[in-house]
Amino acid sequence: MTKSDESVMTVEQARKISAPLYEALNRPAEKDVSALLAEA
Repeated sequence: MTKSDESVMTVEQARKISAPLYEALNRPAEKDVSALLAEA
């Protein structure tokens, strides 16, 4: 694996990172935002 390969993010990796952030921003009054942000 080259250095440039290591800096590329797959769609799956991006979704895993962004999903908790997306959840925290949607209807935050109904969710534990702190816990969701801790996952991110």
